[in-house]
Amino acid sequence: MALSKDTVFSFAKDERGPLNFIQIGFHDFRKKTDRMKFLCVQPTYMLHYVCEGRGTLVFNGNTYQLNAGDLFFLPPNETHMYYPSKSDPWCYFWFSINHDSARDMAKMMGFSRENPVRQAKSPQTVTHLLTELFTADVPNSARYYMTLSTFMQILVMNLSSSATRSLSDIEIDIVANAKELIELNYSNIDFTVNALPQLLHISHAQLTRIFKTKTGTTLVKYLIDVRITHAAILLNERNFSVRELVDMVGFGDERNFTRHFKEKYGMTVKEYRKQSTDRRNSKHTEGNFNDL
Repeated sequence: MALSKDTVFSFAKDERGPLNFIQIGFHDFRKKTDRMKFLCVQPTYMLHYVCEGRGTLVFNGNTYQLNAGDLFFLPPNETHMYYPSKSDPWCYFWFSINHDSARDMAKMMGFSRENPVRQAKSPQTVTHLLTELFTADVPNSARYYMTLSTFMQILVMNLSSSATRSLSDIEIDIVANAKELIELNYSNIDFTVNALPQLLHISHAQLTRIFKTKTGTTLVKYLIDVRITHAAILLNERNFSVRELVDMVGFGDERNFTRHFKEKYGMTVKEYRKQSTDRRNSKHTEGNFNDL
């Protein structure tokens, strides 16, 4: 591990964003002789990750033996005690969070007062993420958002099976909302998929991953497809020019529009327009015959 000494980062009120992280820290007891055991009460939610060594947690009337790769979660204002092993003292990372959503996230990871400890999934990845967070040479304001990102990655990696099912439902809703926003805004030439993360209150990386996983295509390709599909619908109604179509579906660039149109329909806009015109004329002629 790159870290070899105790490290604590505190975040001022004006630096705190979502989740309201108060502090994050790393403590290494491998070279310490002080192994005091004392009961304490903390005012915030605390998530710990044991990266090396062993230790003991006493909480809610139970004693837990902890090993490298274990996570443990403590709610605020609850008496507890934890200390390193004498023969193999631990080092651990911790998050201090002053936001009630931490309680819900802990439940998603399978934590409760009766089960405050669990083995992390992919502990090597968790250790790597946390080490990068603590060793990054960035301003404290940037570290806050690195902290948020790291915490959410650990959360997603360690969701319980029941939370995974509920997360899948959430992701389905996110995709549906993204599609609805695209449908509402496709005709706006200034609208791009870069506007979606802010509208959906989700990071660009998360939205991109979720949309591709659930639909098999990218947001950009989906938006293009929606615009081309609506252009074809318009051509089925009237003989619009390429310039008119481009403006009406928010495409902006005629050359890219015609290329994507041919890729989707296997014919040029001109050929599709003629086909649509012939179809409309045929229906009109049939209608006249029926009137005789």
